[in-house]
Amino acid sequence: MNMAMLTLHDYPHCPFCERVRIALAEKKIPYEKISVDLDNGEEDSPAFRRINPLGRVPVLVDGRTIVCESNVINEYLEERFSKNRLIPGDPQGRAEVRYWVHYSDDYLMDTLSKMFHQKKLPPDVMREIRDHLKYLNAALRNKQFLAEKLSLADISFYPFIRRLQRWGISLKPYKNVLRWMARLERRPAFKSALQPPP
Repeated sequence: MNMAMLTLHDYPHCPFCERVRIALAEKKIPYEKISVDLDNGEEDSPAFRRINPLGRVPVLVDGRTIVCESNVINEYLEERFSKNRLIPGDPQGRAEVRYWVHYSDDYLMDTLSKMFHQKKLPPDVMREIRDHLKYLNAALRNKQFLAEKLSLADISFYPFIRRLQRWGISLKPYKNVLRWMARLERRPAFKSALQPPP
């Protein structure tokens, strides 16, 4: 496979795109960024639909290879580029990271999907969010990261956890989560990859 410049089709305020930008920055992979104007429906244009028929960002183009879905892209980057590993080399470590990535995509996202376009969150959704935060807080007790080192597990969760306060959810009761967030936010890769949430 040639080493042509990667291209990321991106939207600045999309948390899924943030996942990929963080991974690219942590792995120090150069890439070209093409902004897709979701505010004006560019994702539905014929040109973009040729790249991703589902009309969703992010999309990574690597030569003739097109990769969609943020966590799939990040695993592709991990397998394609060996520098600055974000998945451990041992089976136990890989399983731990993949568990958290799966949890963020399946369980956390299932709850967050109920929050979109809601002016006031129903009590059952608030309860689910607090349950997720309690679980995450317990997992981070006496740990710097969700796995042994910074990994795709942290990158998978962070863009969504940082947005919870937009929905009026206080993170103050979850001290381990707050410490984890502060630790990530001090990293140059996170600083360079993130935009303020809209």
